Amino acid sequence: MTIAEILLQDFDHEMAGTRTTLERIPTDKPDFKCHDKSMPMGRLAVHVASLPRFGTSILTTSRGVMTGRAAVKAGVGGEVLCNIW
Repeated sequence: MTIAEILLQDFDHEMAGTRTTLERIPTDKPDFKCHDKSMPMGRLAVHVASLPRFGTSILTTSRGVMTGRAAVKAGVGGEVLCNIW
């Protein structure tokens, strides 16, 4: 089994759990909390949506090694060396 197949199985498992959780949340109550110490679902959704901005990719390009953001600004593509979270 390849790494991609293993990761996709894990992703599918996580998505099934996430889907089940989201189906149980009242859609008309963004201030819904599953526990008194939990943050409201509306705030949690904004937090989760912003998580991808915390990471960065390191690429090797025709102009050398650079971050993904630098490659986009430079208008070059490349091969991902790693992702840092």
